[in-house]
Amino acid sequence: MSLTRYHYNGPPSGVELRLADGTLLEVRLCPGRLAELPADHEYTWTLLALQRLEPLAQREAGESTSGTRRTRTKKEPE
Repeated sequence: MSLTRYHYNGPPSGVELRLADGTLLEVRLCPGRLAELPADHEYTWTLLALQRLEPLAQREAGESTSGTRRTRTKKEPE
């Protein structure tokens, strides 16, 4: 079973997911925290559609670009 890491933005909740092999996965979801969910599960798709999950890789990419600094160059005299 492969889990994908997401940043969760929604109400506190808990859920048991039945995986493809029949096992149950218990997940606790807390706002502003990381959550590990199966990427190919219908519940994960629902949370993504509701914009309550953001893939961690996407979030880290956004933070790395927003944290960059621009430098100004001096204007040449006319």
